[in-house]
Amino acid sequence: MKYFSGSIVIFIAVVLVSCQASQISAVPASDKNIDRQSLDNKNIDNKPISTKNTDYKSFEQWCLNKDSLSLETRKTVELMLKVSGTKDCKLANSKLRSLANLDLVVELDYSEGLLNAAFRADPLKISDLRPLASLTNLTTLNLTYNKISDLKPLANLTNLTTLILTFNEISDIKPLSRLTKLTMLQIGANKISDIKPIASLVNLTSLQIESNQVRDFKPLNSLTKLDILSISDNPSSLKSCPVKRNIKLCAY
Repeated sequence: MKYFSGSIVIFIAVVLVSCQASQISAVPASDKNIDRQSLDNKNIDNKPISTKNTDYKSFEQWCLNKDSLSLETRKTVELMLKVSGTKDCKLANSKLRSLANLDLVVELDYSEGLLNAAFRADPLKISDLRPLASLTNLTTLNLTYNKISDLKPLANLTNLTTLILTFNEISDIKPLSRLTKLTMLQIGANKISDIKPIASLVNLTSLQIESNQVRDFKPLNSLTKLDILSISDNPSSLKSCPVKRNIKLCAY
């Protein structure tokens, strides 16, 4: 193997640096006066707007910015517009905020041209609940048959008395612990294993958590108002109802 002397290596390095410097200085003088701020603005304008950390305070804001949202978030916004019966963002916001009951299992009318082909592939399944977070007057919310996994946007909907979340992709139900006015909760057919957050929902009279991954049902002992309980198809070896009192219906 041949080795280069230190002086030759230094010479090669100097030549490379000189070539790079000559390439940089080759920019025409007229281009050196480009308005840097203008260039930066153009670069920003051409970049897609990231909504990863977006947290709009009202549905109207979500609606007005829907063209910059991700596909999954736009699905939710479009579906809520459909429910409101208007495409006007301000009017839709007013209508939605006045609702007590909201059902987001809606068959969409494609003839209106509301959705593009990407939406039509799976129109009923939404995953992003952030556009709902400001609808604090809701008492009933049906979100069954969707692709929901993150329940944090529901944490402030503290007036809810009925919440239906069956057939989703939920594993973490901690955000539900604040919804203490709930009397009916349906969270069957999900991926839930820890139900300790339910222990704070002491006003529940009906609870369905069948077809999940629950093994420990002791948190249910605090739910003294329960009349209806469905916990079948969980990986437990129950031989009797885990609630140690008489209730009207216990399916295990």
